[in-house]
Amino acid sequence: MPRPASAAGLLVLVLSGCAGGDPAAPTPSSAPAPAAAAPAAPVGSWTYRAAWTRPDGQATGIEYQLDVQESSASFRAGGVQTQVNVGGRLEPDGAALAFVTDADQGSVPPIAPGTRLLRIERNGEGLQVTPQAGFAFENAGGATSVFFAAAAPNRSTPFQLTITPDDRARARLESGPEDIEVLVTFSGSGGTPESPNEREVRLLLGPKGGTLEVPATELTPTLPDGGPLTDVLVSVYSARKSAPDNLLSCTLVSGQTAALQATYDVSCTLI
Repeated sequence: MPRPASAAGLLVLVLSGCAGGDPAAPTPSSAPAPAAAAPAAPVGSWTYRAAWTRPDGQATGIEYQLDVQESSASFRAGGVQTQVNVGGRLEPDGAALAFVTDADQGSVPPIAPGTRLLRIERNGEGLQVTPQAGFAFENAGGATSVFFAAAAPNRSTPFQLTITPDDRARARLESGPEDIEVLVTFSGSGGTPESPNEREVRLLLGPKGGTLEVPATELTPTLPDGGPLTDVLVSVYSARKSAPDNLLSCTLVSGQTAALQATYDVSCTLI
């Protein structure tokens, strides 16, 4: 009659079985490597600007803007040959992210939903953005461009204008009836008379004059190759509601946007 195995014998058998290895069990060398984590979305607003001179000598340019959220983005631009206004989602693309369109809001030519339009990855302090699916940056000088974080909007300080027409001017305005119009022009370097680098604010006041406030105004360039809007000019004239020509001669206000006063007095006389 065979003798039962001792507890020690059972233990030896179990251990020897583990040491020998199970052919079906994966070894450390054959286990699949863990999937690389998707890169974090570079949340924020990023811009790329291209400027060049046309064959006719006219300076021109284009600015591309990429606004990134946690899992989505929007991409906009307006240039000589290209207009882009498209939204989409972000998908992992190796060590980068792919921007895949899902809503075209007015691109020329149109961009179909589901287009893998851009490949986005970090490049130092910027983003290396590579066009895909036949899309190209206008006059970028290459297939890849580096987008940099857009600066927070630079805005002017609000200020007040007190406009006082003299008695003759006030009587003429009231008889029209005619209003007073105020044109505040913020301007910077670059641009041409036909395409100035400037931003305008227009305000209306009644015939008796009074005090009004010029609101804070963004001073970022209005052209891709323009400088910040560093100069301000305030012009005051009649609104031409009852007469085709301007009726007023008013003092001008001009200066630097960085040195705006809190209030200005403007006197007007009848021309």
